[in-house]
Amino acid sequence: MDAVAGIFSTTGNIIMGLAFNIGFLVCAWLVLLLLEYAWSGMAKFVKIILFPGTILHIASHYLFAKIFGQGTYLLLGTHITREHTAAGLSFFSDIYKRKSREVYIILLSPMFTSVILGFLFQRVLFFSLLAGHRTLAIILAWLTISIIVCGMPSLQDISFIATYHIIKHPEIIVALIWSIGVFSLGYIGYGLEIAIWGVLAYVMLILFVSFFRRESKYVVIS
Repeated sequence: MDAVAGIFSTTGNIIMGLAFNIGFLVCAWLVLLLLEYAWSGMAKFVKIILFPGTILHIASHYLFAKIFGQGTYLLLGTHITREHTAAGLSFFSDIYKRKSREVYIILLSPMFTSVILGFLFQRVLFFSLLAGHRTLAIILAWLTISIIVCGMPSLQDISFIATYHIIKHPEIIVALIWSIGVFSLGYIGYGLEIAIWGVLAYVMLILFVSFFRRESKYVVIS
């Protein structure tokens, strides 16, 4: 019994330590994005374990979509061999007529809520430890990890932002193609390291300019 109690005590200490480690939580979120791309099964497993953050992620999309008057949907499908539940944000054709900042805010809304709630839960966790409520502190640590790791924008959110931005600014594709030439000239003239930094600076400049450029007017056929 003492050995089991020691294992649980050590596990609890690890969980609480990770909850206070912002660097680890950010890296864990980036790893989750990688898993969503390369190993979706493992990503789903992580989201099941950290389900409060997953629920917060979906709720954040719904909340900000409602604020800006954007339609949402909840998809629930049941099959003979398995049950499948999915929820997310549905974008209709008229979204391309909306202001870009509203779309970006809706897509990035999980980041706002997870950062704010994650910080608050860390404070509550700190005070619960001071008060000696160890069991409550472990639960709060798990919630903090869940909120920050799974509550942040998903790979689908980031992919949609990239696609949406290119659709709104199609000329950006032509500018980005020239990054190959920028890299080649930098490599020939200054070497590999300068070429890499130069092409990164070029891409960031193009993206920055496109955010402040006047959007083209066109008709969306639905």
